[in-house]
Parts: sequence; C-alpha cells; structure tokens
Amino acid sequence: MANMMCKAHKSNSKDFINHFDGIFNKEKAYDLKNKDDIIELHKQLWTWLSENPSRQKEDWPGWTYNDTTEAYLYSNTVIKNLCFCCQYTDLDEEKDDIDEEKDDIDEDDCDRCPLKWPGDYCEDETSPFERWKKEHDMYFCDEGEVKDLVKIKALCLEIVNLPIKE
Repeated sequence: MANMMCKAHKSNSKDFINHFDGIFNKEKAYDLKNKDDIIELHKQLWTWLSENPSRQKEDWPGWTYNDTTEAYLYSNTVIKNLCFCCQYTDLDEEKDDIDEEKDDIDEDDCDRCPLKWPGDYCEDETSPFERWKKEHDMYFCDEGEVKDLVKIKALCLEIVNLPIKE
C-alpha cells in the first residue's frame, strides 16, 4: 500500500499537534504484545482521525517517521499497515513475540484480529475501514477536492467503537 497523500493534507499545524496531546497518553508505556494496550492505541489513532477527518493514518502525531527506512514507527517498531491490530495479529503465539519474517497479512492473521469487523475482516467491502478508504480516497486526491468530512468522521468513530473479540 502506498503512503501517498494530498499536499493539502501535509501540515505541521500546531492546532492538530496540540489537540493530539489531549488524546494520546504520553506518560503510559504501551506494550505492543498486550491486547488491551493495542486496543487503546487503536482507539487513540482512530479517535484522532475522527477529529481530523481530512488527515491520513500516517499523519497521526503518535508515529515517528524514519527517513532512512522510510517507515512510520511507534516505539521504535514498524507497525504493519499503520494498524495496531494488524501488528497484534503478527504475534507468534508460541514465542509471544513479533514474527519478523512475515511481511504480509494473510487470512490466518486476520482471524487473530482482536476486533469484530462487519463481514469478518477489515478489508471486506462492508467494513467501516474499507468504506473509510473509499470515502477518503486514500490513494489519490486532487488539491481542492471537497470530501464528505462528516461521513469520514462517522466511519472513524464506527471503527473506534468496533466490538472486541473475547
């Protein structure tokens, strides 16, 4: 997946960075192997996106961008698909560690997603994530194109409030 965005979406606006401070708990050390922490980070990311509906996932101020690897990091870890839940699915249950050799998501990974998605998977055409991607037009947009930000916000909040698997 390409990490492309409109020029209009790139900004170092103090407003969205300062607003982020109210959402993100910088004091907490999140464990990327802990389901509760993963869910909390997922909710922080998508809450921020709901409050910044013209932004992309890679704009989230919680990421650190590594110029050398051209990757977005959280806590010095490349997060698969910029998704904490995808990252969690990559845990090797026997070793309780991230499987560094896996570089793609497969259906077994999706079965381990901690969220209950409509249609069973995030990329099902009925899921709020897939509808968000289409609505947000993740791969291309024209500067000045007007998007339905109210609809994008609603889809983000739908993702925030997805039920969690037991």
